[in-house]
Amino acid sequence: MDTQHSDQTQEVLRAERMARRATKRKARFDATKSGRLLMAMKAISKEDNPLALAFA
Repeated sequence: MDTQHSDQTQEVLRAERMARRATKRKARFDATKSGRLLMAMKAISKEDNPLALAFA
């Protein structure tokens, strides 16, 4: 009975960790997306940065 409860608690904690990790990943993805957009805009204004164009 005691072990059952701890298993359940572990499962809940694991789910919360996964949710937090997913949220972080989403935030990072959004930041990357806007970062790429910025790089693309800079590349258009400069047109001398092949790396920025590669990420656009």
